[in-house]
Amino acid sequence: MQVSFRQHVLQPGPFLVVGLIAVTRRILVVTAELPKMARETELIFHNAMIGLALLTVLIVALVICLHFLRPDNPNAAAQEQTDRSIAELNNSQAR
Repeated sequence: MQVSFRQHVLQPGPFLVVGLIAVTRRILVVTAELPKMARETELIFHNAMIGLALLTVLIVALVICLHFLRPDNPNAAAQEQTDRSIAELNNSQAR
């Protein structure tokens, strides 16, 4: 997890990726259990299908959030981070 203590900024990208992995895992588990649920009752199967639909919507929302957080030009973002680090280093050496 990337945290900047000097700028007091918490980067949300890694948390969104962890959420995306968790939702994907849950979809795989529910999908594996679907045949068992279908044998039990129709209501349980129906609820599982609704749950899968909601998890799918959640995945789409997380991917959209990750897309908007991603810089348009990754090279420019990396260069900006390098420039900030150099400036901070120069400021700390000047003191």
